[in-house]
Amino acid sequence: MDHTKSPQGPQDADVEAKDPQSHSPKPKKELLVVSLPHDNDVMAQEMADLFDEDRVTHQHGSAQPEKD
Repeated sequence: MDHTKSPQGPQDADVEAKDPQSHSPKPKKELLVVSLPHDNDVMAQEMADLFDEDRVTHQHGSAQPEKD
């Protein structure tokens, strides 16, 4: 057994891992963010357009209550 050679220890491995040229940084992923309007506001406007309380139309018959 030859004890003159020193085995590669964890200190040598740490130096290689810290070398900035050995590992290039990973490119950052960029996500596009699109802002959407609040659904509640859009729904409220659509419902107001559909159900206008000032004018009521009946498509199927009259609005008179039935007699008992």
